[in-house]
Amino acid sequence: MVLIHASAIAIDGRAFIFLGPSETGKTTIARMFVEKARVQWISDDAVYMFQESGQWYVTNADSKAFIRPTLEQQRQRFGIYSLHKILRLYRSTEPRLEVVDDVTTCRYLTDAYFEINFHTPLTIQNKQEDFGVLAAIARTLKVEMFYFDLSDRTRAILG
Repeated sequence: MVLIHASAIAIDGRAFIFLGPSETGKTTIARMFVEKARVQWISDDAVYMFQESGQWYVTNADSKAFIRPTLEQQRQRFGIYSLHKILRLYRSTEPRLEVVDDVTTCRYLTDAYFEINFHTPLTIQNKQEDFGVLAAIARTLKVEMFYFDLSDRTRAILG
């Protein structure tokens, strides 16, 4: 289970993670989507990502009440959601999605990792495990650059 700086929502039970530095609009875009009835709030500032039975999942990590919680603790406290998309946010007047390559995907995930874990006292073994998880995610799921504004056109892109 790896902790990253991100907001997240679930649309029809599928998790969408929003990446970007502070003030990019992660919370703003998540709130915009939550206004829709079928969208569920997962997290405002941090998520745990993990793999189970070959599928990637996301759970809330905002409270950070547990350092390296067990999957069962997260399941009981917050629920888990199947990971559908990872989106790196950019403000734009023309909403659109663009897929990035494996290296850029890994870079965006690593940036999100360091934004929250930079001062966390993790062992070398913990960091190696985390980077292994990030690399595995980058090999199986691609980050998409999500150019967005606060219009209905942006909502339409994610359905």
